[in-house]
Amino acid sequence: MGDTLPDEGKGLDMVPSNGEPTSKQRGKLTGKLTGKLNCLFRAALCAGALSLACAAPAAASPNPAEKTANTEAVPFRPVTLWAEELGARVRLVLAKTAHDDRPFLAGVEMEIDPGWHTYWRKPGDSGSAPVFGWSKSDNIDYAHVRWPAPRRFDNPGDVTYGYDTTVIWPVLVMPREAEKPVTLHLELFYAVCSQICVPHDVTLELTVPAAGKAGEGSTPATDTEYAQDIRAALARVPLAPKIPGRVSAALRTKDGKGTLDVTLKEAPDDLPMLAVEGPYYAWFGVPDVTRAAKAIRYAVPVRIDKGKSLDGKTLTLTLARADGRGGYETEFTLPGGEAATKPKPGADAGQ
Repeated sequence: MGDTLPDEGKGLDMVPSNGEPTSKQRGKLTGKLTGKLNCLFRAALCAGALSLACAAPAAASPNPAEKTANTEAVPFRPVTLWAEELGARVRLVLAKTAHDDRPFLAGVEMEIDPGWHTYWRKPGDSGSAPVFGWSKSDNIDYAHVRWPAPRRFDNPGDVTYGYDTTVIWPVLVMPREAEKPVTLHLELFYAVCSQICVPHDVTLELTVPAAGKAGEGSTPATDTEYAQDIRAALARVPLAPKIPGRVSAALRTKDGKGTLDVTLKEAPDDLPMLAVEGPYYAWFGVPDVTRAAKAIRYAVPVRIDKGKSLDGKTLTLTLARADGRGGYETEFTLPGGEAATKPKPGADAGQ
């Protein structure tokens, strides 16, 4: 293979008859022999390297079956991992295994540690409402968060509204294109309070496959194991009263102080909790509650900042049932001392 040592007798003509080569002749002979040996050494190294390459394991060239397995799609999961934080943990859940061209339900679930609480959309005298950010989601027209009925936390000089056990905020999601997957990317800011209040920022993401057309290769849209809990949370969202005039209100004020009188007709046996939302410059306190026959009257103390007025302003009244089965939510526009009632737009959407 390649160069070899010189045959015996070749190059002997360089040696004189007396057997003693000159120094010049010795140099030429030594150089030629050295060159041949170097070539032979290099050839042996190349042969060894080739043998090692042939003996190398097949892992150097990917197994086609293994390559195919590595490129397979990640299996569908209807729930994220818990985002664990001090006082609470949060995750994103789905009610369906796939979506079509109609709105579908998801949920933001929070488990709150004993002794802690988080807040409703109106925190009250202190606290911070959760903020749900969906702007980095893909293939959605909207993601509307629904607010289950809260409870009221009464502390001296500090009245707040929120949740202190497990809560699921139902989310109504509208896909933009039915044939493409939906990626829900949630950036959530929330606060939990006990002896101290702690803010948290978490990011959660889920992908919902498209159901596609019926037939081979389609993904059926079936309920997940979380569907029942999400729908139960949706049933706890207060809705606009179906009976006109079931809730009425009137405002009486003088020098920035007064009373908002709210009446609930055909009231349930329990006493629903009333929460009033209005302009930032108006404060609504804990009402005095009285019952007369089938009606409940709420006398809510009101304070208004100097130079401000509630004339023509719209208030949102939420009556949360004590048994947790939702309640009523109505908007009132105040023309002065009287209030005209109207259902809150979209209050019953997604039911």
